[in-house]
Amino acid sequence: MTLIRKWLLLVACCLLVVTGMFMYRWLQQETLSDAEISAIVMERFDPNEMESITYKGDAHVYQLTFLKGSGEYELTLDATSGSIQSLRLLNQRETPLSEKEIEAILLKAYPEQGIEVSNMNLQDNRYYVDYSVDGRVGEVEVDAVTGHIIRTSLEEEQAILSPDQAIEIALSEIPGTVEDVEQETRNNRLVYEVELEDTGRDDDALVIIDAYTGEIISVIWD
Repeated sequence: MTLIRKWLLLVACCLLVVTGMFMYRWLQQETLSDAEISAIVMERFDPNEMESITYKGDAHVYQLTFLKGSGEYELTLDATSGSIQSLRLLNQRETPLSEKEIEAILLKAYPEQGIEVSNMNLQDNRYYVDYSVDGRVGEVEVDAVTGHIIRTSLEEEQAILSPDQAIEIALSEIPGTVEDVEQETRNNRLVYEVELEDTGRDDDALVIIDAYTGEIISVIWD
């Protein structure tokens, strides 16, 4: 074999090796990250709480434990595709959830509302929870063992008064000159605070008005 043939053979072998490595990496899918696996589990199962997540490299799987309803589950997912390999129940809870756990479930269920829990009673394995949102009150009934929301009610949303309407109400109570008007939240209640001067007294007045009903809650003299 001539020297040129030897070199050509060597180059061809190198090209085959490089091409093979490239094809292997191209065909091999990347392992999903912990965050990607967690997102898959949250979307498919919506657990109350994720307890643990472990990558097992020898089997190329993720193993997770999470709480859902009254059960604790162990889940195994393929680390590349995220497909379910196995799902089994580890423990079944029979005792009621704590009030703190119930409140956490409600805050998760209604994150955009920012509810404020005012009272909670446990009767016949059901929690009856009084809450408020922007001055509106409601009640929610929750299964005490599973955390499942059975029903919820909330007062119909009322239109908020305009600043001009709040000023008109304040001036009907105390004649004077409007210095300022602001919308605030006091004790979980949406209100208007109207500052008045030249009221005919030596003091200025701060008139606090319910932003929904127009009720004059109080008048503070300064």
